Amino acid sequence: MPWPANQILQSLLDRAEPASAQEIAARTNLSIDQVWKSADTLVENKLLTRADRGKYLITDAGRSAIAEGNGCMPGPKGPTGPVCRRRNTIRQRLWLALRIERKGTIQGIVSLILQDGEDAALLTTNAQKYFSALCRANYLTRLPGRSEGTAPTSNGYVRYLLVENTGPKAPMVRRLELALYDPNTGKSVPFTREAS
Repeated sequence: MPWPANQILQSLLDRAEPASAQEIAARTNLSIDQVWKSADTLVENKLLTRADRGKYLITDAGRSAIAEGNGCMPGPKGPTGPVCRRRNTIRQRLWLALRIERKGTIQGIVSLILQDGEDAALLTTNAQKYFSALCRANYLTRLPGRSEGTAPTSNGYVRYLLVENTGPKAPMVRRLELALYDPNTGKSVPFTREAS
């Protein structure tokens, strides 16, 4: 189905006199709102002109656009530039905390980023998987020795050091490729060792 703007242009091709929004709606089976919105876009793009209040007339540019098959397409008119897709994901927050702290335990980093209403156990599990992937890609390394645990029988918490601080965007795990994609460098880093 053609875009509403193109339907309007098609309906006005054979008219020499201006047509009202109601007439255009009747000829195209569009609603009055669709006609008004599309007509505004067409006027803005100089494919239609407002002849009288609420009446429209196709321009020579509109006729040639339909003849060439271009019409009026939705979307941006030119390059949109880079899109910032940084979100407040758990892994983004983990990465930012790692960049700030440089060293720490999973439990310590999780306690820094835990927000109201979040499940600490699920967040810890996610952090363990992410830290494992970062270690496998040599972005993170385990430090010798452990931090003191909270339980009397605990062996303590593993301590980590951030080795590759490439930028503010969190590297993403690509399990199928067995790699870590770093949006800061634009490169995929293959895992160099097995998960521990």
